[in-house]
Amino acid sequence: MNDKNLTPVTTFSMLLAYAIGQRCKQNGIPMGDFYAKTGISQPSWSRLSRGQTRFDIEDLKIIEQKTGFTMESVLSSAKVLEAGVKREGIEIVQPYTTQKKSDLAEVGKTVIAVAVLGFIASQLLRK
Repeated sequence: MNDKNLTPVTTFSMLLAYAIGQRCKQNGIPMGDFYAKTGISQPSWSRLSRGQTRFDIEDLKIIEQKTGFTMESVLSSAKVLEAGVKREGIEIVQPYTTQKKSDLAEVGKTVIAVAVLGFIASQLLRK
């Protein structure tokens, strides 16, 4: 299949990771400090950010306890992003560890890159 025909997709966990990363940036929390405070490793965070795995409620609770970012506010930010990316034609799918990445390509879908997600999200949040 030609890459130009692939539907862009993201995961809700990617949106959550972006929202949390932005919140850290706004509050002057370097990601290294975030990893140390929460106990979430950089490789785990990277997998969340790339749509390879998903957040669980315990992750969000730890983030809330260690950073002060309430689950409600983080989820609300991710929902705003979700609505925006959907308007842009990006589909929300399950992390591709729950399905094979090659299976996504076979049905004409491709996970958008983190940089692309960041650009789209920043544009949506400016509106």
